Amino acid sequence: MSICRLALAAIAAFFEISHGLHVPSSTTRSSNHSVGFSSTWDGPIPVDFYVFIGREPNGTELVAPLASVNIGGVDEVEGFYTLCKDSCPTGIVQHVGYTTSYMRICPCIALLLVADLMSDFRVLLEASQDTLLFSLGQYLEIDAGQELFDIQKGHGTLRDLMDTGPEKAYYRKPGHLTVWIANDIGAENPRLSLAGTTF
Repeated sequence: MSICRLALAAIAAFFEISHGLHVPSSTTRSSNHSVGFSSTWDGPIPVDFYVFIGREPNGTELVAPLASVNIGGVDEVEGFYTLCKDSCPTGIVQHVGYTTSYMRICPCIALLLVADLMSDFRVLLEASQDTLLFSLGQYLEIDAGQELFDIQKGHGTLRDLMDTGPEKAYYRKPGHLTVWIANDIGAENPRLSLAGTTF
């Protein structure tokens, strides 16, 4: 099973951006970012990716979460695996009678996600194709303990992450969009797993 757990995203920033982003025709920009209900555009907005690394069952090495290998794109010229298989860690798992491929999260996938986000918001804002709405900010792979690699209670953990201060490398910075990535996100019901959670 290939899983890309991008759910622990600080989507609060999305609500601010979507309600308050205005792209003027002027190319004048101020020196600092402002996210929210503003009448000027200071973009691009940095998107920070904090990737929690950990150990898989019976594993001894710290690894990044698994990404999807099922997104093929148009005629297999787009998608995570097609565009990132030479950049991200990949491999093959031997099962009884068959094999499966896997790929792990890496900066290549983060860049594709930022590009996809920018494409969607250009349509929503009717912005030109050369308007840089978002950019890749920080990409950090962080060993913050197994509890953030395989998260047991997704909603509660997201609330904790939202309250994390600058003493942690993965805190959400003002004016940035924050994406936390885990390998698996559990729900309060042990038989369920969350595809994502927002705040």
